[in-house]
Amino acid sequence: MTTALDCQSRFSVLAAVCGCAGAVAVFLPFVQHVSAASTLATLPFVRPPRDPNGMNIFTNLDELWRLGTPMLITFLMAIASVRWLRCGASSKLERALDYVACIGAAGIVSSSLPFMGEAWAFYGLAGLVLAAGGWLWLRNRRAGMPAALNAILAMETVFVAYAALVLLIGLNDGWQTGAYTVLAVAIGCVVHVAAASTSGYRGIGTSGHLRP
Repeated sequence: MTTALDCQSRFSVLAAVCGCAGAVAVFLPFVQHVSAASTLATLPFVRPPRDPNGMNIFTNLDELWRLGTPMLITFLMAIASVRWLRCGASSKLERALDYVACIGAAGIVSSSLPFMGEAWAFYGLAGLVLAAGGWLWLRNRRAGMPAALNAILAMETVFVAYAALVLLIGLNDGWQTGAYTVLAVAIGCVVHVAAASTSGYRGIGTSGHLRP
């Protein structure tokens, strides 16, 4: 019988570590002592804080939530990666939540991209990552990758696109602990996506569960 470990990439532990580290980074200062968690105070239905010095990443502070909310996908990355590492499976509900988070985060990242002039050339890396991620998801699905693992890779790809955007935006503001953590997690995600996408999946059902 195929065991759970048989379906795991040797990089599955890396995926779990990346997810957990990303979840921790939500609360770490990114630039100017602002963390992803603190930007949630600028959500449209929450009263936005005011900076008397006007020193903000976005000119309009009300839009600061766009840089923080996609980071919350790391919590689902951590849960899904640990589940995959332990039992090589996930439920349809779990995967549905993962994809809803992916679509939401990708939408926020896309809406934050400047689409004109030199700015697009600079920040366009995030858009390219999202496009490549969509192609890779379809490729892996057709190749028979387990649905549970493909969902994890989708979240990791969206996170890499998000990381590319916020790291470039915050480059001139002086990275802090959170930014360096995001960079490390993004590199780990790239390694895991590349490794998992080049592995075989014999004996594994495409529903995301092990095949006996």
